[in-house]
Amino acid sequence: MTPRCRRRAALLAALVAVCVQLAGQAEAADLRLRLAASGLPFADSAAVLLGGQAATLFGALDPPKPAHPQPEASVQLTLWVFSEGNQTTPEGVKVAFYNDYNPFSGAPMRCGDPGSPTVVAQLPPIDPLRIYKLQVSLPARASTGQAFFNAIVDVDCRANPYVAYGSVHQYLVTPPDQKAPDLTPTGIILPLALMGSTLDTGPTTPVANATAKMAFGVWNAGNAPSPAGVTVVLYSDVKRASWPGCNKSSSGFVTATLPSIGPGKTHKVKVEAVAAATPGKATAQVVVDPDCRLPSLELGRPRLLAYETSEALPRLTVPQALKKMSIGWEVSTAPGSPKPGASVSVKARVTNQGAVEGTPGKLLVYLAPYTIEGGVVAEPVSWTGCGNYTGQTADFSSVVVKPGKAKKLKVKRVPLPADAAPGSWWMAGVLVDVDCSNNNGAPNFNSGTSYFNTFPVKA
Repeated sequence: MTPRCRRRAALLAALVAVCVQLAGQAEAADLRLRLAASGLPFADSAAVLLGGQAATLFGALDPPKPAHPQPEASVQLTLWVFSEGNQTTPEGVKVAFYNDYNPFSGAPMRCGDPGSPTVVAQLPPIDPLRIYKLQVSLPARASTGQAFFNAIVDVDCRANPYVAYGSVHQYLVTPPDQKAPDLTPTGIILPLALMGSTLDTGPTTPVANATAKMAFGVWNAGNAPSPAGVTVVLYSDVKRASWPGCNKSSSGFVTATLPSIGPGKTHKVKVEAVAAATPGKATAQVVVDPDCRLPSLELGRPRLLAYETSEALPRLTVPQALKKMSIGWEVSTAPGSPKPGASVSVKARVTNQGAVEGTPGKLLVYLAPYTIEGGVVAEPVSWTGCGNYTGQTADFSSVVVKPGKAKKLKVKRVPLPADAAPGSWWMAGVLVDVDCSNNNGAPNFNSGTSYFNTFPVKA
């Protein structure tokens, strides 16, 4: 077994944990790709991938501001564009924005034929695994009712073999005299997206069947402040109990009271609840106003939020580098752009998501060309089980990482081959605790996982 491949969709899922709000459950199911990702157990992919080929550029829309505009009112859209190709994208790639386009309602877009976009913007060059923030303003639809914002990346197919649909966001065009709040539950509020589908359990993974700190957001997508005192409930494990519906009694939940939340604002709710009974993937449910007393423009009251539970063990991993505007992991090189044949230092930030202290153990480290074939990143190292691997290692067994904390590690004298092409893109990668020292020789949840990021060879 080789290190777990980072497929295109898995990288995508790490970024776009955003709310895909669609009119029907069938459409939502078509859009959602429930995928495992390091650091985020599940995420809702908001991109529609067409054609079965590996594309380079993708986009993820934040929810529109405001979410319930009046007819033809100005709305701000933020699109996070990210590249997974192995070279810098060309300058001037076009992104088309639409104020009422549902990709499921007709024939798919084709290269060079974007239809009638509301706004067209151009992108600067984007390096491999890097993110660009694109903001535009466009008018809401002229007629009232439900409509769809959409963004299509690379409409001329300069970087992709087909057009890449960005997030689809349903919104409500309201009459000027209609004012109401819309309190929508959210999961983790990522640095690059407002609405997540993952329950925020903090820097450590909850121990199964034990009391844990949990948090989520409540976003007011409406056009009026919500009244103070609205109730929100969390069912921490839908296998044990879930919301039965308006004005129906139930148990197995914790309750919080919300303050007044202004239009477009998010309030973070912190509670304590008993985590799911068995280690592994779990699902919580958040319900705002479970007695259905609040007049609202809402598009859906309950929301499912995924999370993970574990045994009381260390969980050493490398976090995503979203705050550094990258969809890779927090791995880098010194120098940042080495010459062919140089001796390179590889740096990684290792965190402990477990409930007890642990060690990074022995790190397997590598440098390799950043190549993608069929959407799969090619990795040069082999890990077939605890202690069974090949490649350069560095021992950090004496380093102790407490729960919820991180350590920055550096491996020196990692050789970059002399035949590395100047100007090409390579990746620096690490595998953590390849001997499984934290679990007495048993594989951990991340055993064999390769964490990497890209760097350019100096031209």
